Amino acid sequence: VCGSTDDTANQPSESPVPPLSPTGRRSGSRPGFSARNLGVFSVLAIVFFNVSGGPLGSEQIIAFGGPIVGMAALVGFVLVYSLPQALITAELSSAFPENGGYSLWVQAAFGDFWAVQESYWSWFSGVVDSALYPVLLYESATHLIKSHSHHQPEESLVNIWEYNLPPNVVNTTDRPWEIEDEAAHVLMSNLSSHHSSSSRLAEGNLLLCLEEAECRSAYLPRLAILIIFTIPNVISSKLVGSSLIALGICVMLPYAVLVGISLTKINWANLTLLPRHRRYGEMLSVVYWSLSGFDSVSTFAGEVVSPTRTMPRALLLAALVMLTCYALPLGAAMLTDDSWPDWKDSSLVHSAEVVGGTWLSGWVLASALLSNWGLFASELLEDSFQLLGIAEAGLA
Repeated sequence: VCGSTDDTANQPSESPVPPLSPTGRRSGSRPGFSARNLGVFSVLAIVFFNVSGGPLGSEQIIAFGGPIVGMAALVGFVLVYSLPQALITAELSSAFPENGGYSLWVQAAFGDFWAVQESYWSWFSGVVDSALYPVLLYESATHLIKSHSHHQPEESLVNIWEYNLPPNVVNTTDRPWEIEDEAAHVLMSNLSSHHSSSSRLAEGNLLLCLEEAECRSAYLPRLAILIIFTIPNVISSKLVGSSLIALGICVMLPYAVLVGISLTKINWANLTLLPRHRRYGEMLSVVYWSLSGFDSVSTFAGEVVSPTRTMPRALLLAALVMLTCYALPLGAAMLTDDSWPDWKDSSLVHSAEVVGGTWLSGWVLASALLSNWGLFASELLEDSFQLLGIAEAGLA
């Protein structure tokens, strides 16, 4: 035994070769990039901001359908749509554990042409959507500071959160998706009209425009916010995940306080109140608007540690967290705020004041403004890694 030799004993051991993914690339091979570093809670935080970002904006689920029907719609939609979408995303992200996500799914199923169409339009819509968040935060924070000395809770419900919309826009529609479209139009109109005196701005040359004091005062603060928002994404996806975990806790903390305080002020008679007008179709539209988008996590599957294990756990947990984050604050506010039949978008700010006072409504509003960072960072992460994935797949 001592004198025998084994040729294989002195040879260096070889690591097992990762299997080929359906796209033909090694699932564990990512030359030129850092190791996978997003765990369960990081993925959970990212999908939380991609799908929700907090319960503010979902109040009309109760106002349109009533307490019992609204809560049943939330639970039912999670079971019928959100959970299956999360499970499909988990399964396909395990089969395609690479950056690019649903772009790779479409490529494998329908070929390059439709993959390019899907990739381009989804990426384009994400970029346009994320561009609003820094401007929204600046405009809303500025309005909040200016109106702080004038206690106007009803006006602040929409004007602060909904891009500073004028009252005539607020009063003409109860539909959040219409308010959002009108908000973007009003926001851009306000920006351009406020600086219409600048001929260089009218020419569309931002660099020349920044030479003028009026333009600098208008655009530099927004540009600074944009740069600050982007820093975590530039450094690493791990930093984005860690930041969004902390940010998600900060965003939901005032709602946890709201739920806690409301336990001593519950009025069960509020359950018997009826909505002003039963609008079940629009209620379902708000539910869909609030609980869809779990497939966004697939675009950065190449950054996820052990995606076959992490993705199912994170997405199942995310579906439960989303339901809890909507049901508990809405239920607590509804049982303590007699005005729930008149709720509009962002009425939770007013409900927080009813439950805890001005300090709590200010905290809820501040957390909603802060969530813009999370919405931007998660959208930017999704868009950037989708672009990386489609480039690696030869689609861009």
